[in-house]
Amino acid sequence: MDRSWPSRARGWSAVVVVALLAACTSGGGEPEGAARPEEAAGGLVWTRADAPSLRTDRRGGTLGEIITAPGGGFLVAGTVFDADGRPSPTVWASPDGERWDATELPADGGARLWAAASANRTTVVAGQAGADRRGPAVAYVAPPDAGFELVDDPVFDQPGLVINTVAGGTGGFLAVGARRSDPDKRTAVLHSDDGQQWRALESADDLLAEASGSAVGAAAVGPGGFVMVGSIEGPSGRIGVVWHSPDGTTWAQAATFSGASNVVMNTVAVLRDGFVAAGHEEVDGLRQPRVWRSRDGRAWEPVEAEFELLGSMTDNVGVTVRALDYANGWVAVGGGSAAERLWRGSYDLRSWTEVPLPPGPAGVETPALDLLATRASATLAGSSAAGRPLLLREQSSTVTEITATETAFPEPGAEVWIHEAVTTEHGPLLLGAVATEERAVGRRRQLARIWRPDAEQGWRQVGGDELDQAVLNDVADLSGELVGVGHEALVDAVFAEVNPRGVVWRSVDAESWARVTGPGTDALRGDSTTRMSAVAAVGSGLVAVGHELQAGQRRNQAAFWWAPTPEAWERAAVSPPPDGIAETVASAVCPLGDSTVAVGFGSAPEGDRGMVWVGGAGREWEATAPEAMAGAGDWYARACVTTPETVVAIGRRGALEFDGVSAGVWTSTDGRPWTAVESPSFAGDGARQLWSVAADDRGGLYAVGAYEGDGSSAPGLWRSADGTEWELVELPEELFRGDDYEGVNDVAVVEGELVLVGYVDDDAAVWTAPLPADWSD
Repeated sequence: MDRSWPSRARGWSAVVVVALLAACTSGGGEPEGAARPEEAAGGLVWTRADAPSLRTDRRGGTLGEIITAPGGGFLVAGTVFDADGRPSPTVWASPDGERWDATELPADGGARLWAAASANRTTVVAGQAGADRRGPAVAYVAPPDAGFELVDDPVFDQPGLVINTVAGGTGGFLAVGARRSDPDKRTAVLHSDDGQQWRALESADDLLAEASGSAVGAAAVGPGGFVMVGSIEGPSGRIGVVWHSPDGTTWAQAATFSGASNVVMNTVAVLRDGFVAAGHEEVDGLRQPRVWRSRDGRAWEPVEAEFELLGSMTDNVGVTVRALDYANGWVAVGGGSAAERLWRGSYDLRSWTEVPLPPGPAGVETPALDLLATRASATLAGSSAAGRPLLLREQSSTVTEITATETAFPEPGAEVWIHEAVTTEHGPLLLGAVATEERAVGRRRQLARIWRPDAEQGWRQVGGDELDQAVLNDVADLSGELVGVGHEALVDAVFAEVNPRGVVWRSVDAESWARVTGPGTDALRGDSTTRMSAVAAVGSGLVAVGHELQAGQRRNQAAFWWAPTPEAWERAAVSPPPDGIAETVASAVCPLGDSTVAVGFGSAPEGDRGMVWVGGAGREWEATAPEAMAGAGDWYARACVTTPETVVAIGRRGALEFDGVSAGVWTSTDGRPWTAVESPSFAGDGARQLWSVAADDRGGLYAVGAYEGDGSSAPGLWRSADGTEWELVELPEELFRGDDYEGVNDVAVVEGELVLVGYVDDDAAVWTAPLPADWSD
C-alpha cells in the first residue's frame, strides 16, 4: 500500500457534498446513490453509501448433500437464493444423474438445507430455518412413497441448534450439529428411528465435550452400529478420532490416529462388512491423503494407499480426501490449493487412479469438491461452496458438468467486494473485484474493478476488459499518472503448468486503463508464480513488493521490483532473510524520507514473525527480522504508513487461537530498529487484529481491523494522536453490522474525510465520516 504522508486528493469533498445534496433534494424518492442514515459514534458521524454498483447479485444457490435415492437414482438437497438473497430449501431428484426435477420445500421466512440421508426407504433433509442463519434447526422427512413434510419436533427448537450432518441406516438416523448459543459451542447429536421423532443423545454430547477441540467431520450408520469421525486437539496438532456406538445411545472413543503434525478424518462410508474413513495427515507441512478401515466400527487400521496426482500443478498445502463412496468400485473426491480431484480406487483401497476433470473443476479457483454419491451406472460429485452450485457426473471415467446444462440448478450471481481505498490526483478510488461464473466454458471469471465517486450513483465502476481475469491490489500516483499492480487470475488451465504473473496497469485519467505489456514486463514472471501486492511512487520512479513461488518449490519468497517508468520493470536485489526463516512475504511498502520500507512476515520453525525490508530508491533491499515483531505464536506486519517523523507498521501478534491474538503496532524512525507500542485496546477477551492504517494531515493515525467480544467478531476502528497511545472507537451497529457477517478491509483519509471500505453480508460497503476539528471531539 502507498501510505505516504500527507495523503490528499482533489475534489473529494465536493463530490461527496454533491452526492448528498442530490440525495436530499430529489423528489418522489431516493436516487440510486442515496446515502443511508447517519449515526454518531466515537465523535464521528458516519454515512454508509448505498450505490447500486456495490450490491451483490444474490441469485445462486448452495448444494448441501448428494445421496442415492431410496427408489433409485439420485437426490440433491440444497438452497436456492432469489435476487434479494432469500433462501428457499430445495430438493432435486434424478433417475440417472442427467434429468432433474426441482422441488421447493415450504419454509416461512426461508431456510437452508445442508444435509440429507436415507434409510428404510425414508429420506431426511436438514438445515437451518430463517433468512439470516440465526434461526432454529429444521428438518423435512419423506416417508416411503410420499413427499417431504416439515418435521414437528421440539428437539429442533433448542436455541442456537444447527444441523450439519445426517446419516441413515438400519439403526435409523443420526444427526450431528452444534449449539451456537452454548459458550463452549458444544456438539449436538440426535437420533431418530423413523426421521419424524427425534431425541438428543446427551451421552454423545458429553463424550465429545470431554475432548479438547473436538470436531465431527462425518457420520455413518452401518451393520456395526453408529460411527462419527473427526479430530481433536493433541500435543502436536490435530488427532484423527473415531467415536462408536452399538445402538446410538452408549458412545465411546473407538480409535485415534496421530502423526508428526495434524491428522484429520473428513469422511466415512459404509460397506456391508464394515466402514471406511478418509482424510489426510500432514507430513513436512503438506497434507497427504489417508484411508482407514474397520469391520465393526470399533477396531480400525490404516490402509497403505497411493493416490495418483495428475498434472504438474503444485499443491502447496497438500491434498486431502473430503468424501468417498462405494458402488461397483470405490470413488473419492478431494484436492488442495492447485486443483480439485476425483479418484477411482481399487477394491482393497490401496491404489487410487485420478480421473481427469473438465476445465472448471481443474481450475485454480474451483470450489472444493466435498459432495459425492455413486451408483453402479454413474457417480455424482459436487461442491457445497455457497453461491456457486457445481455438480459433476462421472461415467466410464468421463466427467461432465451437470450444472452447466441443467436449468433445474440455479445460475450463480455476481459477487462484489472492495479491499482497498486509495487517494490520487484524480480523486479517491476504490479497488476490488466482481466475480462471475461462466458455466459455458466451465470457469470462474475474476474481474478486477475500480470505483470512482459519482454525483448520481454514489460510486461508479470504471475500467473494462483490461482488468478482466486479474486481481488489482494497489494503485500509486506518479505525477498524475496512475499505476496499478496485481496479478493474473488464471482459472481455466487443465493439467498444465500454471504460473500467473504479476500485472501492471496505467491510466492518465482514472477512467481508461491499459495493461502494460512488452519486454519491460519480463521481470514480472520468469519461471515463477508472482503476486504484486503493493506499489509506491518513490522519487521519480516506482517500487512494488509482493512474493513469488518458484517452480518446483513449496514456499513463497518476498519479491521486489523497481521501475523508472511504468513500462520498464526490473527485479530488485534483496538480501537473504536471517537464519532460520524460510518462507517470506512482503505485503506493504512506504516511502520514508530518502529511504523505503516494506513490511510483511517470515516463517520460522517456532512460528511466523514480522519482517521488514529497508531499501534506498528501491533497487536494493536489506531483509531484517526485528526482535520487536517476534514472540510466542504467529506475528506479522500487514501494512504501514509514514508520518513526518516515523513509519508505523500494524498487524497482529500472538497465537492463532483467538484468545492469544492481539493487535500489533510498531514504530521506527528509519526502518531499524523498531519499538512495539502497547495499549489496553489491543488486547481483550478475544482476538484483535489490524488490517490497514492511514494518517491525516495533523499526524493522527487510524487503523482498522477486527476484534472479538461477546462471543462474536466485529469490525474495529482504532485511532491515535501520535502513534503511541491508541483507543478503540465504537462503530454503530446499524451501519456496520449485518445479519450474517461484516468486516472493514481498509481505511483512507481524503480531504478531511475518514473513509472505510469492506462488506456487510454479501454487499460491498463504503463508510465516510468527517474528521472532528479537535481530536478530543
